[in-house]
Amino acid sequence: MNEDSIQILHAAKQSQDAPHFQELLNTYTKNSRRKMSFRFYTADCLSFALDMIEQNHFDLIFLDLSLPDSHGIDTLNQIQKMNSHVPIVILGEADDEPLFLQAVRAGAQDYLVKGEVNGNQLVRTICCSLVRKEEEEAIKETNRKLKELNQMKRNFLSTISHDLRTPIAIMREGVSLCLEGVAGEINDMQKDLLNYTQENIDRINRLITDLMDVLKIEAEKTILKPVSVNINHLLQKIYDSYFDSAQKKGIRLEKQIPEAPLTIFADPDKITQIFGILINNALRFTEQGGSITLGIQDGDEYITCRVADTGTGIPKENLAGLFDQYEQMGRVEDGPSCQRTGPGVTIAKILVEKHQGTINVKSESEQGTEFRFTLKKAPFPKILIAGHKRETVDTLKEFLIQEQYHIMEVCDGGKAVQQACKVLPDLILLDMKLPKINGYEVIGRLKQDVRTCHLPIIMMNTSSSKKEVPYAAFPVLKEPFNKKELLKYVRKMLIN
Repeated sequence: MNEDSIQILHAAKQSQDAPHFQELLNTYTKNSRRKMSFRFYTADCLSFALDMIEQNHFDLIFLDLSLPDSHGIDTLNQIQKMNSHVPIVILGEADDEPLFLQAVRAGAQDYLVKGEVNGNQLVRTICCSLVRKEEEEAIKETNRKLKELNQMKRNFLSTISHDLRTPIAIMREGVSLCLEGVAGEINDMQKDLLNYTQENIDRINRLITDLMDVLKIEAEKTILKPVSVNINHLLQKIYDSYFDSAQKKGIRLEKQIPEAPLTIFADPDKITQIFGILINNALRFTEQGGSITLGIQDGDEYITCRVADTGTGIPKENLAGLFDQYEQMGRVEDGPSCQRTGPGVTIAKILVEKHQGTINVKSESEQGTEFRFTLKKAPFPKILIAGHKRETVDTLKEFLIQEQYHIMEVCDGGKAVQQACKVLPDLILLDMKLPKINGYEVIGRLKQDVRTCHLPIIMMNTSSSKKEVPYAAFPVLKEPFNKKELLKYVRKMLIN
């Protein structure tokens, strides 16, 4: 912006406002101590305005949203697309206030009502718009630099984390060989020291894993891969995997698993990770002779999971910020050192929320800690099988029902289109050689309908000629069907 000479584009259907604005500004500057000059350019339609913006530099644009060749907020959008750095002031009638507010939300700096503008108001609007736009651009540039620095930080931490894994693995292997006696006999004191060393190596590994998870979360690369999960069996496996670790520390590991099977549609790896984070914390802060209890409980819409320990607990003043990212809240132990939970509980919270659940904690110093989190019992996906061969449909149903997907079936293309529009399935398995209307025509009709254009499709029995396959981006299944391959495609399409 040049404060001595400000160039303004006046884009309006009626150009008589421009001379009036120029006169108001001349009168103001003549009677003002502030040395400013204004130069107006006019355009009576959007296309002319866009040409002028392309060929000239303007400090500000007055824009009427009712131009002969453009109307409404789209007029503003097209100007901004051409040059987003120039501040825009909207011109309109007194009853255009809803449109004014919409324009300001879309990026306009201010608005003026035609016929109600005086010199002071006009200059104030121009100056404030220019200053605000400069500040906006400065903020955008600062944010851009911060994003670059943040990305550099993530890249650095990711590289360091990967590089640390190799020497840590070598150290752990060396300690394991010593404990196994491969490097010679060791006495009891040496064995205790090596066991302690191995525990801390494992702890470093967990911290690195947590760090990598935080980086993935920041980069929004954490994606759920939900499948049919028997939560009873999953918790039993988790219990079995931690039983020896608890026993070595003299801690009782208990479980509360209902007899009736609980099956949900969720990501088993992420659920295991949530339990793992909470159990590892409980193992760290529970002394010999204490206990850790794992449990699940069925509900109407959610399953409630529980990890409770009889450990040192968390001070009340630390509970409020426990789940904050990077918060290092302490679960204070005896002695001067302060042990910390690290980013693990934050990761657990994010993973729980991705399952549309919640997590909370109850704890007091020396009274133990209990974490409870819920997992939403999301409905299993609806899959529409459109196939004309009975044996093909039966094979697909057999594979998919085992995963507890809800299956619907039709035998011709017309019914496939009708059923897809009616129930909006999560996925369609489509035979391309359907009678009446073939699969290619079915896809064409579905893609033209706003209700069904987004539905994922897996094609079956495609033509061998590539020229006859206009939808080559869709995955293709060929008979005889392989269950593993089928489920891989189904899960991938449901995630996407």
